[in-house]
Amino acid sequence: ICRRTKIEIGSKYAMNIHGNVKFFDEIDTTKISVNGLVVFIENVSAEQIMVNGSCNAQAKINCGSITVNGTLKTGEQGVECEDMEVNGLLNSEGALVSKEVSILGTAYAKSIIAQKVSLVGKEKLFNKLFSKPIERSRFEVIKAENIDVDDVTVDMMIGENIMLGANCEIGVFECSGKAYVKKGTVIRNAKGNIEYI
Repeated sequence: ICRRTKIEIGSKYAMNIHGNVKFFDEIDTTKISVNGLVVFIENVSAEQIMVNGSCNAQAKINCGSITVNGTLKTGEQGVECEDMEVNGLLNSEGALVSKEVSILGTAYAKSIIAQKVSLVGKEKLFNKLFSKPIERSRFEVIKAENIDVDDVTVDMMIGENIMLGANCEIGVFECSGKAYVKKGTVIRNAKGNIEYI
């Protein structure tokens, strides 16, 4: 269903979408560029996905890289990619599997499995200035070699090199290398070499 939408099919199957669109069939292309709202009902495969606006994927996303400035929502099948960057809100019922995940904003996901995870609450400075409570990102599991996060609640975190910023609450924490943890962060069950800073 397309309303007020312009879709351009370029060379090598690149798709440029301006407006709101819903795809009911599987998509397999090289590049998807969206300015507006896109809904994928079936699986999506692309080398590159760029969204300025909102992306709702009800099936699996499989891509080289995905960049979202706005909102990314995924179903239980989640996302598998090389590189993920979200500036805004991420809400995933499934796993996010990637080499590198970078989130500036708030995220809710079942799990992140990656080599490198970086997550910074976008409203952190604003909330501190105006004494508002910080809304934490929430995950069941984060597993990565390198983790640098703040403002998160995680049931289980497993990593090698870990930096936990302020306002974190971790259930089970396992670090095989070195962890630096800001004072005030709560870790209920810790294992590994931890230095509080």
